Amino acid sequence: MNPNVRGADFTRESATYERHRELLEGAHPNRVALLHGDDLAGVYDSLEEAMTEGCRRFGLNQFMVKEIGDPVHFMPYAVFPEDANGPREEN
Repeated sequence: MNPNVRGADFTRESATYERHRELLEGAHPNRVALLHGDDLAGVYDSLEEAMTEGCRRFGLNQFMVKEIGDPVHFMPYAVFPEDANGPREEN
């Protein structure tokens, strides 16, 4: 889980990347993977393309984009809409 993103858990997306790592790094180095739950949703030439497609396909649902072959940087994306009662309080 990424401690910098409140309420987000990218365990499934990270595991999905790991399952596909060898293929991705062999066939698509320096591109960007779009992951949604247990699915490798696509491979894109840029972070912008992957984010645009992730937003189009998954809307406000959680998805993750990761630079293929980059063990340090990944960009999980999650939006947690505020409910009608206002913002959530930190515990």
